[in-house]
Amino acid sequence: MNKAETPKFEALVAHLGHHCTAGEVLLMGSAPLAVRGLRDVNDLDVLVGVDKFVRLVGMRIPDSVIEDGCLAIITPAGQIQISSNPQAHIQSIEIPYAELWRDAEKHLGVNGFLVMSLAHMMEVKLKAGRPKDGDDVRLARLWLQQQ
Repeated sequence: MNKAETPKFEALVAHLGHHCTAGEVLLMGSAPLAVRGLRDVNDLDVLVGVDKFVRLVGMRIPDSVIEDGCLAIITPAGQIQISSNPQAHIQSIEIPYAELWRDAEKHLGVNGFLVMSLAHMMEVKLKAGRPKDGDDVRLARLWLQQQ
């Protein structure tokens, strides 16, 4: 499987690094695919603890808005959506908050941020049932078969 370029993911992670440090952040959504070079992201879904979320909101980050329980930071590369509630990113998620953090993966090259496990990403995307999520699950399964 050829490695995809991930310039949006890299730019969004770099921008997030201006506001967060390792251990404070769990990258969700399609980040598990991007860290493996399977596809780039359209945006960056980020989970943080409640205290960190409150601090980020209080920072009044330029080009940011609060919508639907998320702090959305608009960057030239796309949007970073930060929340302390996993359901703010994907309403159908049923995985307990603590389990998401416990099973997270650490990858080099993403500022030490944790990344949602590939297994959890597949579970969440299957439950969401959107066409784009089905494509992501097929991509993840193909990658797993080649490992």
